Amino acid sequence: MLHADIRLSPQTKIRAPGMMAVHYAPNTMAFLCPADTLIAMADDLCAKGQHIGILAFSAEIAEIPCLHILRLPADAELYEPALYSSLRALDNLELDTILIEQPPETEAWAAVNDRLNKATV
Repeated sequence: MLHADIRLSPQTKIRAPGMMAVHYAPNTMAFLCPADTLIAMADDLCAKGQHIGILAFSAEIAEIPCLHILRLPADAELYEPALYSSLRALDNLELDTILIEQPPETEAWAAVNDRLNKATV
């Protein structure tokens, strides 16, 4: 078995992809919105003829009549693994905008909110 002795200086910074500010960012402009703001934005953008996608976790948002809406679980532990693939799925549709419902700002949702903040403007 080979053994490598790797020593890092105190100045060495280890960067993982998830630590980068744009790691989760889709090519499509994405906005993180509270539920009430998201509904108003969706109505406004659709009225302007824009093609939008929505990532939602609440039943209220999931009922918006939008052609491209993905409902993710309302549980942070189940939401997190589905987030990146859902963003990519909407991004691949070449939409004008992606609207993402803001999850609760609690400790349970901290990792999800961190990723969403990196993925949105």
